[in-house]
Amino acid sequence: MNRIRRILLGALAAAVLKPLAALAAWNKEAFGAKSAPDALRSLDAANPAPSKDLVIEAPQIAENGNSVPLKIAVESPMSAADHVKTIFIFSERNPVPNVVRFHLGPRSGAARVQTSIRLAGTQKVIAIARLRRSRPNIEYRVQDLRSFHDAEGFDLIFSSTTLHHVPDLPAALTHVRGLLKPHGRIVLIDNVAPRPTVARWRHIAGAVQRFPDDVLRLGRRDAAWLLKFQISGPWLDHLASDRFLNRKEFERIYDSVFPGGRFVRLGYLHALLWQDSPANTVAGIGEA
Repeated sequence: MNRIRRILLGALAAAVLKPLAALAAWNKEAFGAKSAPDALRSLDAANPAPSKDLVIEAPQIAENGNSVPLKIAVESPMSAADHVKTIFIFSERNPVPNVVRFHLGPRSGAARVQTSIRLAGTQKVIAIARLRRSRPNIEYRVQDLRSFHDAEGFDLIFSSTTLHHVPDLPAALTHVRGLLKPHGRIVLIDNVAPRPTVARWRHIAGAVQRFPDDVLRLGRRDAAWLLKFQISGPWLDHLASDRFLNRKEFERIYDSVFPGGRFVRLGYLHALLWQDSPANTVAGIGEA
């Protein structure tokens, strides 16, 4: 089987989906463009090909140009391996041609969006859908780490900022090690902090404090959305479930399962780099 298939990306398949990740793809040139062709070029879509899989529903004649209803539908299985990632809507004659964008994912269920936009006179409306499709030799699974098994094992296991949600970390690390092939490599990265949890009010205060910088970085509309998300109940409840280790605890627990590994400081993150060898042995350890 192809080597790429033998790579386990992410130790927790049940990790919480973070809408913040969508903002990493924010394209300043696209939203700062003064014309539709410039905006399309910034997205590498200067000559978009028409597709029967994308349908725009809009009135032929709008009674009110200040609020024109639009519906966009894209034919897609919306699976983890094949789904619509982003839908952009452009107008030819508006001062800001990139009118709106929508971020979607497998949990959206269907690639359908609707909105109302302002159109400055008769013009064309262009919708662009970006897809995420897996390579044929990559497999996606949604599964609890503790029940995940693979008879062949993996050459590389990589996990980033997920293991602080695991209730029994030493047991989880031992299970992860058992998934590794002989001489395989492991890279485990996670948050570290002086205290196990952060008070709810600190998350709210931090979001408010970052808002002016977010306005400059993202624009007022996206910054307002981000602030609303960061102080929302579900997100704060998710953050309350975090259980962080300090750097000393991190190295003690991880070294007990992966002896002789190399630890790397990455700002507020800490990383373990480890390769299996016959000389490595696992020492038992209780819950931290």
